[in-house]
Amino acid sequence: MRGEGRRCRRGDRRGHQVHRSGQGRHQGHRPGYAKKAKKATVNVKVVNNKKKAVQGKVKLTLKKGKKVVGKRTVTLSKKGVAKGVFTKVKAKGKYTVIAEFQGNKTAKKSKATAKFTVK
Repeated sequence: MRGEGRRCRRGDRRGHQVHRSGQGRHQGHRPGYAKKAKKATVNVKVVNNKKKAVQGKVKLTLKKGKKVVGKRTVTLSKKGVAKGVFTKVKAKGKYTVIAEFQGNKTAKKSKATAKFTVK
């Protein structure tokens, strides 16, 4: 059990214990060489046929080709807007975001699609 009980060699005075699983990361530290996490932000606005904001939930699906990369369910505010964030979108390529509103008593269900490219 190499590494157990030894102090972290990063010069931290708090003296975090080294992970047994290791993988190059120490408890309480972020690796300095990691790239900044890339993320995709999706803004959704839902209105009914009278152009009034509706409330409810929207399912967001992020796809790269036919593969589903991430799913989120966001709640609409009183103004009918919501924001969904997909983290760790690093791979280059074309992505598709599908937003599905389940519907409620003031608005029917609806679906919209948007595309973007990571270069």
